[in-house]
Amino acid sequence: KTFKEAVRDSMASVSPAGALRLDAKETELARRLVAHLGQAGVCPRCVLRFVGVGEPAQYARPQADVWAELQRAAGVEAPAPLCAEVGACCVCLGVLAFADDATATVRLLDELASVALRSSAAFGFDVALPPSLLVRQRGMFLDASSKVGRDLMPRNDGIIEVKSVLKWHFSDRVGALLGARRDDSSPYHVTLNVDHPLSQAESEAVVETSETERADKRQRLQHRPHVEASASSVRSVLKALFEPDCRARLESAKLCPPTAASAPCELRLSASHASICIGGRYNKLSREMPQTPWWLDGDKKGISSVQEQLEPLLLQAYKASSSTFHGAGREDMDVRMLGNGRPFVLELNAPTEIALGVEAGTLLAEVEAELNRVTEHVQVRELRVVPPSQIAGLVREGQAEHRKAYRCVVWLSRAVTAAEVLAKLDGAGAVRLEQKTPIRVLHRRPLLTRPRTVFSMRSELLNAHFLQLDLVTQAGTYVKEFVHGDFGRTFPNLGSLLGCAADILQLDVLDVLDPETNDS
Repeated sequence: KTFKEAVRDSMASVSPAGALRLDAKETELARRLVAHLGQAGVCPRCVLRFVGVGEPAQYARPQADVWAELQRAAGVEAPAPLCAEVGACCVCLGVLAFADDATATVRLLDELASVALRSSAAFGFDVALPPSLLVRQRGMFLDASSKVGRDLMPRNDGIIEVKSVLKWHFSDRVGALLGARRDDSSPYHVTLNVDHPLSQAESEAVVETSETERADKRQRLQHRPHVEASASSVRSVLKALFEPDCRARLESAKLCPPTAASAPCELRLSASHASICIGGRYNKLSREMPQTPWWLDGDKKGISSVQEQLEPLLLQAYKASSSTFHGAGREDMDVRMLGNGRPFVLELNAPTEIALGVEAGTLLAEVEAELNRVTEHVQVRELRVVPPSQIAGLVREGQAEHRKAYRCVVWLSRAVTAAEVLAKLDGAGAVRLEQKTPIRVLHRRPLLTRPRTVFSMRSELLNAHFLQLDLVTQAGTYVKEFVHGDFGRTFPNLGSLLGCAADILQLDVLDVLDPETNDS
């Protein structure tokens, strides 16, 4: 039996629900609501929701059987709901009618099968509804309250959510398709997206915005027919629906009570995995390579970038759409990153293959070895899957309490002796600096004076005018400016300590040190 046949058979042979049982208040509410809501164009399943029936099996019946059971439980006889004649339900816009349509359900599952991630053992299931369903439900609730009595109506939060009914219908079938269990904490999520052309206009009817804002929003959305409702727009609609003048605005928009729609909602299933974060440490061995792609005036700088060296293999391994690079600080393009390497996280977006593993701590030794084989200028170590929270940890690693070790080659304008350098640099101890924002970064950094500390220096005189200097500094210290002074904007500086002009010829980062131990 094919999967399509299994879906059709499961919908045709739903285990019969027991008799609908209502308490005295629910029975009286159903007695008053059934005829009124049915003639207003509300579908039988939405009537069940308004009565507050939370038993999934009752919604699995065909619509005609739901209507018959409602009449029996309420002890009334009512004509068939008007929505069966004039179009989609005036509250759910026909979305709950999909429970009767095996062909449409199979089509949706077929579409999901073409993009689904089959190697996940679990999946979360979400439903994204247009805000207009909230608007229509509130309009019908207010209208019904005036007809049957507010004392009988349930609280607004007592109405069963459309989302819940859709999850009851789809989640087991999605699980069967994927061969996975439902677990809403899973990083892999399937989403049922519900769209309707009336959604934007009806949301605007209750949210107070200027006509100009409405026109601008319509223009932005007119070429995006499948825009999912943002959390902010849903919050705005929910807030507006419980303001004192809400009923007047709904009545003005002919949404209290709402009228039946001529066309039902459109449904589609999509699937996505949360970003996977790959962490480790990198060494950069080139002086012609920035950390991330660098474009200036339309020209790309450098021979490549650390990100561009690492991402192709990882994107391919996880079949991800793109990546975002996060580093614990960054070195200049002409500075090598040596020693134990700089911590980084490469965030892989929308992965569709997870066979290598997604659990935090999973080591990626084979990928690491292959990266180090094929990349000439970048080497990595400790490559593994890390939790997304480690991205924030990288920011902390670049903060001022951390220390960094550097080595630089320096030119001096006058001849010096080894004894003089030893006394004035190696023997200086911790040197407190005042650094104004360097001229070279003023275009992207605010003008500030930052206190920074050079904790230690160790020099090796190469000849009378050149020396190699190892130094440990507070994170955030501009080392190049400490050497040449940046026209006096960094003071004291190497030149002022030695009483001459100084310039930096080469600079390497040797290590990013742990703030607790000052070790790598």
